[in-house]
Amino acid sequence: MSISRRSLLKTAISIPFLSSSLLACQAKSDSLGLMLAACADQTDQNYIALLRLETLEYKLIPLTERGHAFACHPHILNQAIIVARRPGRSLTLVDIDVGKVITRISSKPNRHFYGHCSYSPDGQYLLTTENDYENGYGVVSIRDSQNLVMIDEIPSFGIGPHDLQLMPDHETIVVANGGILTHPDTGRRKLNLNEMKPSLAYIDLADGGLIDQYYLADPKLSIRHIDVNHLGDVGIATQDQAEYQSDANQTSLIAIHKNKDRQPDLIPLPKEITLTLNQYTADFCFEPNHDTALVSSPRGNRILIFDTKNQTLKEYYHVNQPSAVALSRDKNYYVVSTANGEIIFIDTKTSTIKTEMIQFIDGLRWDNHMTVV
Repeated sequence: MSISRRSLLKTAISIPFLSSSLLACQAKSDSLGLMLAACADQTDQNYIALLRLETLEYKLIPLTERGHAFACHPHILNQAIIVARRPGRSLTLVDIDVGKVITRISSKPNRHFYGHCSYSPDGQYLLTTENDYENGYGVVSIRDSQNLVMIDEIPSFGIGPHDLQLMPDHETIVVANGGILTHPDTGRRKLNLNEMKPSLAYIDLADGGLIDQYYLADPKLSIRHIDVNHLGDVGIATQDQAEYQSDANQTSLIAIHKNKDRQPDLIPLPKEITLTLNQYTADFCFEPNHDTALVSSPRGNRILIFDTKNQTLKEYYHVNQPSAVALSRDKNYYVVSTANGEIIFIDTKTSTIKTEMIQFIDGLRWDNHMTVV
């Protein structure tokens, strides 16, 4: 197998979005950037939010089901994709310049999405993680990036493929196989907790073959969300599936895969910190200039900042239900959103929360992931 063949306008705290073009009007002084995020209002209507972080002006685009994560086209700068949250079936291509849907498709029968996708380096293809739930295994579908039609598919080499990222060599993708078997007939129920085998699978884009596969020592640590830095290090945020907190992994829920000659390394954490995370971490974000990374834990009400060179905990904060994390356009801040509508800025140089910059968007709940352009 070869790749080659294969408006709703609202106001934010009474500030109208006056521009019809979101990207064209981003002046050079707009250092914080445009935030793309899934969200919901007080009636549980789901949206895509396009929010200018400098001014808090925004547009909302209605979604047919809850969204999860975005991918931005590498060459067509006004295009981005949002994928439905598991076990959702919709894939939506949007024009982020004018704030409208270009096209929306559904997964094929007996499939659902896992909420993440990635573009091929040339932008011609879109890669989506999917569940072939009748056969009980994961696939990566290869789609035309403009009409979203499926052209081909390759195995994910595991069960429950969630996140996937393009590696710096532009020839490899890394897939986070969460290891958890689900079926839409039972909603989000986990069907194989005693037989889990989560993994990182490195897959050749040219032929769909497995290059390498790695496992954490504890099979109960479901590998869910990953980030890749310019060196090819893979940051891993896990969710512990131990039945009881007393049985949970008490060392760490967070790992970095640096050395491809060995399995991923768990970042050592004090036991009392790990226990406060309530067996759950969400987003992982590398920061390239100061060798740090930030991980959010919405169930633990924590954000943790790590020294990635030494793989040690640098700082942590209590934040109510933090979820999505990204870097600001100028890379000077981590941007963290919460389920309560907050947007928090953390200085990447000092790892301190900028309390004077904290914003609140009344009536919106931010979802698990964001992208800033």
